[in-house]
Amino acid sequence: MKQQAQIEPVQDLSSRAMKARLDVWSLPRIKDSIADRSKVVGRCVTWGAGGQTTVIVACDPATHRVLTQSGSVYELGMPNIGFAVANPGLMAQVGFGST
Repeated sequence: MKQQAQIEPVQDLSSRAMKARLDVWSLPRIKDSIADRSKVVGRCVTWGAGGQTTVIVACDPATHRVLTQSGSVYELGMPNIGFAVANPGLMAQVGFGST
């Protein structure tokens, strides 16, 4: 049986219109998710006082943007500091820091 090549979840989202810029955000895992714990794809973005996106399907580290399952593009502004300090690998995947 021939295996299909895995689609890379990093995309150029610079030309896509964004729905909003999110500040004080974090990337929690979706409850009961089977997504890789070390990856951004398969998580959602939460921000402010209870906002939450649908599941992230792609990201663009150059523009700090993510594409969600609903088709919305969000720009990630200032992260939640506690999340950023605790998750340097995830932060690097969305363009904040190095891998």
